Amino acid sequence: MNGLELAERADATVTASGDVDLIFTVPAGVVLQDTLIRLRTCSENTDCSSPTGSAGDGEVEDHIISLKPVGDLELELRLDPGDNVTQGIPFNLVVKVVNQEIPGRTHVVAPNTKVRFLIPAGYRFVRAYEGDGVTLLPDAKYIHNAAPGESILDLGTIPIGFDDFATIRLVPVDEMSDTTIKGEIYESSILDIDSTPNSDFDGNEDDRDSVVPIINDTIQPDICLSPRAVERGDAFLDTSTGEYVVTPNQGGMKGFLWSYDFIDLNKPQYMELAVYLGDRSQNTGHPGAGEAGADGMTFILSNDPKGIFAQGNTGAYMGVDGVGNANILNYPNDRISPSLVVEFDTFDNSFMGAQDDLGSGTTNNYIDHTGVYLNGDLYTPNPANHLIPAKSINGGELEDGKYHLAQFFWDPSTQLFTYLFDGEEVGQFTHDLVASLGSNFVRFGFTGSTGAAWNLQKGCFTAAPNVLGTDLGDAPDTNQIDLNNLSGPTVDETGTGNYTTLYVNDGAMHVQADTDDNGFIDIRLGDQWDSDSGELQDITATADDIDNKPDEDGVDVPAIATVGQDLNIKANITIESGRTGVGSQLFGWIDWNQNGVWETSEQVINQPSASEGENAFSVSVPSTAVVGYTYLRVRVCSDVGCNSLRD
Repeated sequence: MNGLELAERADATVTASGDVDLIFTVPAGVVLQDTLIRLRTCSENTDCSSPTGSAGDGEVEDHIISLKPVGDLELELRLDPGDNVTQGIPFNLVVKVVNQEIPGRTHVVAPNTKVRFLIPAGYRFVRAYEGDGVTLLPDAKYIHNAAPGESILDLGTIPIGFDDFATIRLVPVDEMSDTTIKGEIYESSILDIDSTPNSDFDGNEDDRDSVVPIINDTIQPDICLSPRAVERGDAFLDTSTGEYVVTPNQGGMKGFLWSYDFIDLNKPQYMELAVYLGDRSQNTGHPGAGEAGADGMTFILSNDPKGIFAQGNTGAYMGVDGVGNANILNYPNDRISPSLVVEFDTFDNSFMGAQDDLGSGTTNNYIDHTGVYLNGDLYTPNPANHLIPAKSINGGELEDGKYHLAQFFWDPSTQLFTYLFDGEEVGQFTHDLVASLGSNFVRFGFTGSTGAAWNLQKGCFTAAPNVLGTDLGDAPDTNQIDLNNLSGPTVDETGTGNYTTLYVNDGAMHVQADTDDNGFIDIRLGDQWDSDSGELQDITATADDIDNKPDEDGVDVPAIATVGQDLNIKANITIESGRTGVGSQLFGWIDWNQNGVWETSEQVINQPSASEGENAFSVSVPSTAVVGYTYLRVRVCSDVGCNSLRD
């Protein structure tokens, strides 16, 4: 406002000491901003009815006031996925602010809306997201413990006809006599018609709410995220909880779990892994072992050419280091390499010469620890393979019967990897992981073992790796490898009507590649592409079409061919223009002798520089071809290469 005007005046006659009400009517067209109110009082023998000028007695005071539209905001708090939460496992506090319409009044937006919370110290902050639970809130939008015990969420403007959400991710870590989380809308550029702001969370007004988590020691349903994995040895996926159990709670166990699908290290990654390493924490005096609990487990990113059959030695090597060169599961073990390995080590092998166990030379100190290494090299690691050297965590004791949260952050643009454990930074490093691992596509896995000492050892993804689907063939494959009784990864038997198709038999596989994030696979045969379970095969080679989308739409081949005549094949290639990959390669094989193997001599398409669109080929059916049903396999890819039958 420009100055103080007579039309903006209210007055009252004062007859005695005490409070006096001055009533102002705010005009409809008033500018909504901070302004000033001037108050003057004087005796009846002098005049102070003007905002300016002098008076013979009395006093004048000026005060700032904020002119705001009238609205009605309501706060709702909710726990996701439910009121029952687990000690050491993150849960979501979902915050909802509703901009309610007031009958008879103009519905207005609510700028500058902020919510404050009283969150007991027994909860640790993990992350804050927008309402979708995926997009991170900027740090300035949520300040945890902005004041002791008080956190601030800035929701900005609450639109008309919309609710505004945010998700605050917390984890209970300490015992609490009162688990209640309280919230209230404490600031907004509207005047809430039915609430009193900044009332210290008291009362039952609709601008405040509270929730009471019920804290348990056991995993609740629908908490763990569990991308599919191959189970080997004693490891398994607990389908009742979604946990990856690496070793059951007994001695002499060995476990290996490998993801079916791949992670793309050219994309940012964030993972939350809650690890449970048992409750057998006795560190001395245990017969035959010195410690009651052992040995620990690892989390791995691997590009080992042995794939799902990669395995190291057990005991102190925790299934990832290969020193000792024993056979496990009737299959030779070796260091899992190339790989990135995060160890959670609960047994001190310093007395045996281990150099990663924080002992004093060959004297045990019994310090549980973690570290990050390259290429399975963790027992006597070469300093060149140290990414984060062994570090004591949780006071050197992980076998406390509790879940502990590991967080992994990977930024491919800066090649920065950051590792937090229970909210504390273990370390970070800058390293070209794609170069070290030999590919941007890697699988995740877990390994672990127990011996004379043991523990239940398991992991739960509360934020899982962003795995990519895979597409495999459909030709019949009637013989499946026994994953726990191997003589080698190529023992799959083949023969007439029996090919190498299944995932566990090392069937040909193509990773879901959508480098421009437009929702379409970069390069494909025809229009359709879908991932499958790696278990789909039948005699008609259509099992994938029956179970998923009909994606065998890119190759046109006659159902009948004649010995000694030409067979016309058309392959239609679709390429996304925005992809980051280059090149287009096309290859095909027909099993002329029907022995279940597409041999090099049976290659009928060899186009390392194929064209987008239709590619036509005329193939001569050899006079030696065996009469009967046989199968054509066609593969298309970028310059990553796919001129093989199994990779």
